[in-house]
Amino acid sequence: MRRALVILVCSVVFSDDACAHGGRGVRGANSGYESELRLARIAAEDLDAKRTPGGSTDAPPRGSAQSLATNVRTADYDWRQWWALNRWSVLPERADLMRRRARWAIQAGEPLPDIAARRADRRAQRIEHVETIIIPALMTALSPAARESDEVRAAAVLALGKVARDIEAVETIWAHAQNAANPLLVRRCATLALGLLRRSRAGDQFPGAMLDVQRRRLLALFDDEAYHRTGRAFAAYALGLLADQPFGPGTLDGKVIARALWRRLDEDYRAHDLPVALLTALSMHHRAALPPGAAKGLTRMVEGAWIQKRHWNHYERGHAMSAQARLHAVEWNRIVWYVNSTQRKFPTFIRMSTFLALADQVAAVPDDYRKTMAVSLIVSMRAARNTLTRGLAHVSMARLLNEDLRQGSETILEDTRALKWLSEEARYRGEYYVVRSSFAALGLGLVAHDLGPGVKKGEAVRTVTARTLRNILANDKNRLFRASVVAALGCTDHDEAVEPLLGLLGPRVRLGRSETFFAPVALGQLGRRDARVLNALRRWHANESSPAELRSQLALGMVMLGDPDARTVLLHELAATRSTWAAAQVVLGIGLHDDPGIVEPIRKMAEDRRRGDGVRAYAYAALGFLGDPEDRGSILKLLIGSNYVLRTESSTLAQTIL
Repeated sequence: MRRALVILVCSVVFSDDACAHGGRGVRGANSGYESELRLARIAAEDLDAKRTPGGSTDAPPRGSAQSLATNVRTADYDWRQWWALNRWSVLPERADLMRRRARWAIQAGEPLPDIAARRADRRAQRIEHVETIIIPALMTALSPAARESDEVRAAAVLALGKVARDIEAVETIWAHAQNAANPLLVRRCATLALGLLRRSRAGDQFPGAMLDVQRRRLLALFDDEAYHRTGRAFAAYALGLLADQPFGPGTLDGKVIARALWRRLDEDYRAHDLPVALLTALSMHHRAALPPGAAKGLTRMVEGAWIQKRHWNHYERGHAMSAQARLHAVEWNRIVWYVNSTQRKFPTFIRMSTFLALADQVAAVPDDYRKTMAVSLIVSMRAARNTLTRGLAHVSMARLLNEDLRQGSETILEDTRALKWLSEEARYRGEYYVVRSSFAALGLGLVAHDLGPGVKKGEAVRTVTARTLRNILANDKNRLFRASVVAALGCTDHDEAVEPLLGLLGPRVRLGRSETFFAPVALGQLGRRDARVLNALRRWHANESSPAELRSQLALGMVMLGDPDARTVLLHELAATRSTWAAAQVVLGIGLHDDPGIVEPIRKMAEDRRRGDGVRAYAYAALGFLGDPEDRGSILKLLIGSNYVLRTESSTLAQTIL
């Protein structure tokens, strides 16, 4: 029976992204969510629904992200979706993890290493491996003579998009994208791989004229009505990913592409996927590239007016709200008006989109609007009847308060009851309130996140939030709610968070508990290289009774702490695990580990035909991670700030790939 690999061939976003494609979004959503329920069949058409996604017949730990991947909606589904799509913004980059590894080997009295020199050396080694090992291996796998399976080719073409350095590699990707005879899986992944040509550093970027060729090709793919709608949507997402890359002559710094995207919104598409993809791609361009009237048109879409020759449904209006925020195409006083008006004027989806947009763009809120915004949020939270709407307002409030503190202001902290309100809301009051309480707990962690020593009252806030969350963990017994508290503790960066997290990996731990599943990466976030922490991670990884999904989280925690044993653990896990989801987490850990010595063993694993296609596909994906010049993957521009409650089939699939 064919392994369930398909669109998860590259990776899943950190520990929980499997939950981002496994069930209904908001109860009562319109028919667009019916397509989302088919994602398991897209991943493996002939896989029995009672089996785990990796083909194992073992039941996943109840309450873990793995159980959500099998279309089981649990009480904590909503906050896990948000956490899956936004966790990258609160986790260390690969460069920061290297600092941890560099400091690990320092003995007492030794001088501090030159981190900048080590980073430069590691980058040079990565470039050398890309040219001599990784690209040749990927090109061989994609050649017709190799006769590889669809899964392997899909993984290889995505990896090639991450590491491509010349026109030959780009043309190979295009050949797989435009060939209508290719399986949909391969063609769709190749289409998105053209967007993964995005490079953050100016020295790594492709020439504008060459990228313009790819943009024209992507527009042609989008216009191809014979192409499956998810593939067409992927073409739009790829155009969005290339929006901050160089442009050639005649494109007017992106104005031509932005105009083309806006013009294509005229059509009343039968499915939500295509207009949502167009709005997402448009929102990733610079505001100056918008055609005349587009900013005002987005505002009218949100408000439900007739625009672009038609009315707009709730899905499209919600994504128009997200696009406005990303483009800063709406005045902040109007955002305040939206927040104050959502209870009366707008439907639930628009309210949620407003709070998501605010949380995503909180750094752009002017200083003189932050307090006004905070007061409006408190009013909206009190009035909100929908529990998810109220929960998302908690996240917006938390990020607003955190940004105010980081800007050196204490206005919101002292003049509002924002922190006390979050603390009161983060108390479990029964299963009906689990979403609201979970988001409030996450909010407490986000308030304390990244408040360095230079932030006034930063230490006091971190202490208060860590103690509050620690007390909640000690007193509240609902395991689904406690999992959110564990995730929040990892954000606090406080020593008091270590002990309760270690307690979840103690000698009498119940491995099936949801809070245990989140503990290893939460410890990795804290970055405390205490011997007790590493021993706990190593002990439970060595325990044969540990589920594969927990073992992958333990491996990630070891990587984030700079454990010298992480390399051996990762290689063993990739070769041994039968769980598709767990293998994806291991691949991500390999990329974060960024060890030049691991490249050759991974290449051998990828080319070893005695192994199954699933393991080999993940090995090719790992090569892409190891050679990726980005500290954080390009696809994260789609993920962070994603309007996850209004996801379509294509956005779910695209957001699952790193």
